[in-house]
Amino acid sequence: MIKRKSFVLCILFFTSVFSVFASNNYRVDWADGKVYSSAVFSLGRDYNYPAQHLLLQEEAKNQAEINFYRVFKSIEVSDNGQNLYEYIDAMGERKALLFSLLNQAHLHRLEYPLGHQNIKVTYSIQLYGRENSIMNILLGDRSQYTQELPAYIGETYENNYTGIVIDARGELTSFSGEKVKIMPSLFLTVRDADGEVVFNRYNVRPEVLLERGMVKYSYDIKDSQSNPSSAYVPISELCAEGLLIKLDDLSEKMRAEIDGIVVACNKGGISKEKARNTLAKTLTSELKGKYASTGIMVDNLEEQLSAYTTDFSMGRGQLLLKGTRLLKSLILLKSDLKKAEKRAGNNPLRIVAYGAGSKSGSVIVISNKNAREILAATSTRKAIAEGKIEVVIDDDYGFIGMEE
Repeated sequence: MIKRKSFVLCILFFTSVFSVFASNNYRVDWADGKVYSSAVFSLGRDYNYPAQHLLLQEEAKNQAEINFYRVFKSIEVSDNGQNLYEYIDAMGERKALLFSLLNQAHLHRLEYPLGHQNIKVTYSIQLYGRENSIMNILLGDRSQYTQELPAYIGETYENNYTGIVIDARGELTSFSGEKVKIMPSLFLTVRDADGEVVFNRYNVRPEVLLERGMVKYSYDIKDSQSNPSSAYVPISELCAEGLLIKLDDLSEKMRAEIDGIVVACNKGGISKEKARNTLAKTLTSELKGKYASTGIMVDNLEEQLSAYTTDFSMGRGQLLLKGTRLLKSLILLKSDLKKAEKRAGNNPLRIVAYGAGSKSGSVIVISNKNAREILAATSTRKAIAEGKIEVVIDDDYGFIGMEE
């Protein structure tokens, strides 16, 4: 009660200097295993910025903690219909660890969306990890027994699959005949067409559950109206100085446009800043979907190319975009992609989901044929125990909520 009163008094104080002007939003990024919470504040005209900045950041963190509780109610734990908030609330004394986790939330980003009169603070917490993570609270130091998957009755053979990838995108039909979408959860259950469990959390080693989660979720990344500046960047064309684009890989029209931009800049017809912005827009449009199999998807690529490219040059049929921050950003994404590829190995068994097990969409149903392929071989049963499982879902659950 005392903390709540202090919080209210703090809010009243801030209205004379700051005010919440936009949105408090929160989301789960299942692909990178993090929960994000943001608060946006507007600064008054008459304020001592250096003195009040830390106070504002602390207030934003208080708001972010409230948003974390909201998003926990949207995270499915397993197929029993219980959300994360309910699950932790029933843990007794151990739920106190959640307060500590939120207090140690990582300052992910500090932004000024409309200039220095406004400030957006984003915090993040980890879903997985041995320390300071949601999974650490759920599993703790309790010993977890791993049930060994039995071979499929009547069929035993070997294959060379290194893991399992399940495509669970789009609307699927549940056992009760309803159309649902698969909802990502911390502990996944996979059943066959007869409703029999193929594997679940108890077939995955506890250290895997703790450190990186039962499965690796990936999004169906396509051209999106909600993010028109997302595009693929070719992995092979990262070099020591930045991003090297081979002009022969681009359309003739695009090559002509790029050539015109560079020539105009070199002759002083347009400024380097305008040339950089135009190149960013032009390249983003060209790269959409072009490198889907050999590239990495970069959200807001146009903004990154425009902001992080410090110089550019063209010659020998190549366009070089230079920039230390650009290079660091793309190398990080390349590294993340390699980690994702290793999760299911180089030769995974690829499966298309047969349906959903329930109305909630937290159970994936696969065909009996695919169930046999998984359970008949030692290699795939071992892959499940090691968590070498990737599930491709629609990006409907990456962003959970926003409050105006």
